[in-house]
Amino acid sequence: MTTKTNTIEIHNIGTLVALTETVDAKIVTIAIHENNSIAYECSWWSGDTRTKDWFSSSDFLSVGEKDAVTKIGFIRG
Repeated sequence: MTTKTNTIEIHNIGTLVALTETVDAKIVTIAIHENNSIAYECSWWSGDTRTKDWFSSSDFLSVGEKDAVTKIGFIRG
């Protein structure tokens, strides 16, 4: 049996991100898909309405400085 360790880098839940120049959001959910593709569900307020949608890290204009990238690993046997 062969053991292989893979790691991927993700932004922490709770990290603040800029979706546009005027919309800042918070990462509330992280999904790991096939081929280690990461999707982030972000939430933000638009007036009195709370909005949520899914994004990739390439959609973020900026990421909060205090929340560093986290590495997570998986062992496959």
